[in-house]
Amino acid sequence: MEENVHNKENKILIADDDENVRFFLEKFLKQKGYSQIHSVATGEEALKAVEKDNIKLVLLDIRLLDMDGIDVLRKIKKMNKNISVIMITAFPDEELTKEAMKEGACDYIIKPFDLAQLKASVANKIKGL
Repeated sequence: MEENVHNKENKILIADDDENVRFFLEKFLKQKGYSQIHSVATGEEALKAVEKDNIKLVLLDIRLLDMDGIDVLRKIKKMNKNISVIMITAFPDEELTKEAMKEGACDYIIKPFDLAQLKASVANKIKGL
């Protein structure tokens, strides 16, 4: 393991409607030593996971099939303001970025992922929990 932060208390949720993105992120994070990873395809599934699991960090796509990522972010923050949320998108938009950060996102990462940025962002957020 690379750091002490990879323990069973650090549950990470991936919410993205693209199965390939979910698979990639889960594999990447497991290679970095994170073992508690849950993946979902919809905003509704993400909210259910946040409600029932002790999620510490969410990687949340800005565009989901059933809900807008910003709406999911707002609902997550209402449920638990201490959950860190990193927004991910293939469609960079300065206004959406500003809105996401205003609503409580702690970072905003563009697809295709810069792996060093992704690794650093996840590690920094987990350390801060």
